[in-house]
Amino acid sequence: MVIGVAMMSAMIPTIYGLNEASRGAQDSEQKRKDTARKTPFHIQSTCDLLAGKEDERAQVHNARLYLGSDHKMYVTKRPSPSMTPFNGHFFKNPDFEDDNLAGLVTVSNEQPPQVRWVYVDAQTRELKWGSREEREANLSGPFDLAADDEESIILDGSFKWIVMRVSDSEPHMQEEGPDDEVVLGLWRVYYYGEDGLGLGKPVDKGKLAIVLRKTSVDS
Repeated sequence: MVIGVAMMSAMIPTIYGLNEASRGAQDSEQKRKDTARKTPFHIQSTCDLLAGKEDERAQVHNARLYLGSDHKMYVTKRPSPSMTPFNGHFFKNPDFEDDNLAGLVTVSNEQPPQVRWVYVDAQTRELKWGSREEREANLSGPFDLAADDEESIILDGSFKWIVMRVSDSEPHMQEEGPDDEVVLGLWRVYYYGEDGLGLGKPVDKGKLAIVLRKTSVDS
């Protein structure tokens, strides 16, 4: 018994040291994740290579997310002159516990530029950007990165994003680009939730399920 007690006494510092090392490693990993979330990034869309029609996939896959002047958000490879790319990061959301990074903010192209909230319109399910007051009236989190790849943008733990093709008659589609070419392949972003937002199986014409991915501002 005396030997057993002595051995246990000798082991206690070792066990304590292992626990401290494990806690330190966990803290370091969390700091790394938080730093990645606070670092500005762009957002790009990807879709299943068998989804929709070939020309639709070509417009959406690897297209960038943009802020429209109408405060809605779009996926396109040929933005109109009034659009600006998402350039933001995760941020503390007042609706959640302290020390959270459950909000998403971006820099607008207003004059002067402003840091604006990203949110989902509670009525239309459109992804939008706007003021603190607009955020408070709608769904503004929790946003996060998927644990398995730390790149995919999720909302309330879900990947449920779709894009819907914008009609040729809408204002952004009438703008001319730098080469006097009208904008083509403009898609509005929605978070479709549990009701599917009318998303058929297979996906309806003019709609594509997508993944929104965090990308470097240098890419």
